[in-house]
Amino acid sequence: MYYVFSVVGITVYSGISTVLNGLCDKYFIPYLIFLAAYTFSFVLAIRFSFKGMNGLIGVVDKSSNASLKKSLHSMDDSRFYIPDTILKVGLVLFFSYYFVQLTYPEFRLLDIFNLQNSIDDIFLKRERLRGNTVYQVFYYFNLMSIVPVFIYSYKKFRKGMWWIPIIIWGLWWYLQIVVLGYFSRNEMLVVLAFLVLIFDNRKRDEIEFSARLIVVGIIGLLMMIPFLNSYELTRMGVAAKKEGVLEALKDLMIKETTYGKYYDFCASYNDSFLVLKYIIWLLTLPLPSAIFGTIKSFGLETNTLFTVAYTGIRQGSPNYSVILPSIFGESLLIYGKNLYWIHPIFLGFFFGAFCKRLEKNRDFTLLNLYFAVTTFILGRGGSEAVIASMVNYMVIFFIISVFVRKPRRKVGLNQEKQQ
Repeated sequence: MYYVFSVVGITVYSGISTVLNGLCDKYFIPYLIFLAAYTFSFVLAIRFSFKGMNGLIGVVDKSSNASLKKSLHSMDDSRFYIPDTILKVGLVLFFSYYFVQLTYPEFRLLDIFNLQNSIDDIFLKRERLRGNTVYQVFYYFNLMSIVPVFIYSYKKFRKGMWWIPIIIWGLWWYLQIVVLGYFSRNEMLVVLAFLVLIFDNRKRDEIEFSARLIVVGIIGLLMMIPFLNSYELTRMGVAAKKEGVLEALKDLMIKETTYGKYYDFCASYNDSFLVLKYIIWLLTLPLPSAIFGTIKSFGLETNTLFTVAYTGIRQGSPNYSVILPSIFGESLLIYGKNLYWIHPIFLGFFFGAFCKRLEKNRDFTLLNLYFAVTTFILGRGGSEAVIASMVNYMVIFFIISVFVRKPRRKVGLNQEKQQ
């Protein structure tokens, strides 16, 4: 599923953008090379790290999936032993981060019943959260507990209580809206895709992506387009107009495929240290800013750098608003017009290897699904948000997991020896 969601996002925000902005003669072939490099490296990572291509496509095929399911069911339910009590404590710690923000220093719990959605001051709100020590403490509680909460959700899902993960993750995203008073359309689509996939697979042990669901999803998305347009205007305080599906689709395509106009600027931007800064950013992702802030400051924040360079408006200024160059624009910005293909090779290997790593453990099924769905954002928002969530969520858990490995059953070992 990683490949499906990520390529859809890359195609919409980079491929179609290149065509509609009249840049076919200049950037369409480089875009195709970008896509080919991404596909090649992803497939290579999957094939070298996992027998079978189910992590690549994610679409149900009974004959090809039979051996995979058999091998999965022959594995232990989990390589880690985490008591339910700890998982429940993790659930409390996970949600405490949001309830603390709604009670300190200002009591805002009633905002849960009075939802506000506005883009005004969104960057200022985020900076206030980062600068508050109390929030940062609970943020790390949230960070450490998110993987156990996904494991807890999957255990309930496997027992037939599919509504529990839907409630948990629906509440998670709702509380984020309450805290920030903002929810983007991309995030909305990611949430819906994640929850719909859980609901559609409620009678199965594993998550499967059926052709029927694809058809229903496309029809549902088309029907939602007028609402998505109205939603954007409403959060900006502008009265929404009534429009049909085709008119709304045209308006949406115009708004969401303008990124090609930034490609000339990205390709001409000359900073030979951006690759090094990107590597520093990647390596320092798990380090807490409160302790390693100086080191992390040398890392690259692509979207911030691009916005400041393109608009001349400094971050934190009253008129500051982030401009996104898309993932293809990001590759041009970091590596230049001659070496841009390096970026998709790295991304393909990263997502392919990450997908495989989580597939080894059945308890990570919902977590793997969540990461796969969020790769859709890659096309528009670039690699930072997607990779940061994957690394930050998993690094701490893998460190802890070293001490909580579940011993393999002797029966399983004997079976392997016989084979």
